[in-house]
Amino acid sequence: MSWFEEHINWTTVIGIVASLLLYFILCFIFGSAHSSLFLFGVYEDFDIAIYRISITSLIICIISISLVVAWMIKKKNRSLWWLLCWLVPSPANYIVWLSMQNRTGEAPKESDEEFKKRIWLEYRQERAQANPERQAELDNRMSEWQELIASGWTPIQSYQYLINRKPAEYL
Repeated sequence: MSWFEEHINWTTVIGIVASLLLYFILCFIFGSAHSSLFLFGVYEDFDIAIYRISITSLIICIISISLVVAWMIKKKNRSLWWLLCWLVPSPANYIVWLSMQNRTGEAPKESDEEFKKRIWLEYRQERAQANPERQAELDNRMSEWQELIASGWTPIQSYQYLINRKPAEYL
């Protein structure tokens, strides 16, 4: 995962600032080019030329900001309908966008019961394929695991304790 995907909000802010800088740079470059053409008599209507340059630069800026915000919304696993909020410019919209929780990232953690079920399933599968010596080892580990859970440890804590104490392929 790149820095941009880890820091979605900062990427959005940087993208918006870069788009605004692009707008001012385009206005400056094309505005100065047209003003020099006006001085040489190529353009008689200087105001219309500057107006066209400003509108074109503004459209480019709006498109680039929309792309950045759309990327941010998709990375947060939200609908692109949230992009419509951008049509009403207000500080509240920016606060709402930046405060949206990411729906990406780590998968939801499984509960203790789900974890226990998964470990029991893995235990049964491995025990069915193991030789008698390995079966006895697996039975001992499972009984230790159950004792730790009965003493107040969570299933995950007891699993980690047993794995760290006696490394093996599975519990």
